[in-house]
Amino acid sequence: MRKRVLRKGYAAVASVAIVMSLAACQAPEVPQPHVTNTAEEVLPQDRYSAIAQQTLAVFAKADKAGDVRQLAERADQPIIAQRAAQYKLRSLKSDFKVPALVIDPKATPVASGAAFPRSLVTFGAPAEGQNQRTLTAWQQKNARSNYKLWGQVSLFPSANLPTLASTLDSSNGYPKLSAQAYVADPAKVVAAYAAYNASQKRAGVPFQKDDPVFAQLKGQLAALRQNVGNFGTISMGFADSGVPPVVVSTDANGLVVIGEMKYSTKYESKSRLQPTTLGAAESVMLTGSKDKTSQEVAVGKPAVSEYSLLVAFFIPAKSAGGEVQVIGASNNVLESVKVG
Repeated sequence: MRKRVLRKGYAAVASVAIVMSLAACQAPEVPQPHVTNTAEEVLPQDRYSAIAQQTLAVFAKADKAGDVRQLAERADQPIIAQRAAQYKLRSLKSDFKVPALVIDPKATPVASGAAFPRSLVTFGAPAEGQNQRTLTAWQQKNARSNYKLWGQVSLFPSANLPTLASTLDSSNGYPKLSAQAYVADPAKVVAAYAAYNASQKRAGVPFQKDDPVFAQLKGQLAALRQNVGNFGTISMGFADSGVPPVVVSTDANGLVVIGEMKYSTKYESKSRLQPTTLGAAESVMLTGSKDKTSQEVAVGKPAVSEYSLLVAFFIPAKSAGGEVQVIGASNNVLESVKVG
């Protein structure tokens, strides 16, 4: 008997990559958050403006060429890996558009302090096709290195946005902070959030219930399982990427932490007689065949799609109490598709 195959891409499973646009929901624009204490003692406004303009120029050139190596001067992980995946997808799928950066050279930079590694964030206008303001994250590893773009998230309209404050923290190795000072350990919040998404139960860290990222991932997993039914199994895996987060202070002694979460969607078929489909993006990423969305792959092995997602958290000071809020996220980036 001829084996049935996965064709074009498993439509239900593929919806995770295509549908998941966490920051693009139709809602009133997020108000401009307040910023206290400019970072001029660490990074003068004119210097930040020059960095922003240089970064925009570097990305414009690299985006046009599709050459991630050109980003090295003004970008670092995780955005380099995300851009590499986007460049690859564009080279294979002609209708895919690499997202444009939204960086305001006139924005007020908010810095973590004078010690290294330094974190820096700036607010900006909504990204193209969206209506929520952006929060752009930067890092400087040491005195001899450039400030490099780390990533960008869009802020949720439902979030209770804190007031950010530049804090000249001179402690060695900032942002290695005292976990006891906050309602959750800032160094472990991404890993804890990954575990929360995996178990779908709050345990230990007081995450705000059913935040937009958690709710959408949970809902999509349920929908995928319903679509597959008894012909296969769908599971999701979640993990901290291990990339050092960007961390800045708030005026109430809390923190805003922006980290990268990796997650995957795994499909395993129980029947060789039930055809399943991959979506266009997954198909071309898997096969490397330009614009061929009907490429066939063997059905008998698990199909795994892997993604990168940036998540922004507000962690209150322990003295203030309260919950850890997810205040923003990036759109997910499909980094790879594997079978077997």
